[in-house]
Amino acid sequence: MGHRNPDYLARVRSVGCVLCRHLYGIPDTPAAAHHLFDPSQRDDYLTAALCQPHHQGPEGFHGLGGERPFRMRYKLGEVELLALTLAALNAAS
Repeated sequence: MGHRNPDYLARVRSVGCVLCRHLYGIPDTPAAAHHLFDPSQRDDYLTAALCQPHHQGPEGFHGLGGERPFRMRYKLGEVELLALTLAALNAAS
């Protein structure tokens, strides 16, 4: 089982959707913390900040059906989402 840290998840959510920021230049879109990689080993430190449409909407990670279709749609996958989130967290510090 992965690490749990509600305070870190709050920080991730606070940076806004990294996909809205990256693709459209829209900062501070309200975001949820999307857990990345293997769902059976959830780790709060392996999360990306995604708004509801990019997380669970029809054009979002879950709505599209996961990593492969999401990568095809946005040319970004889980590794890039993690990198964008870490960069946003670093900029917010």
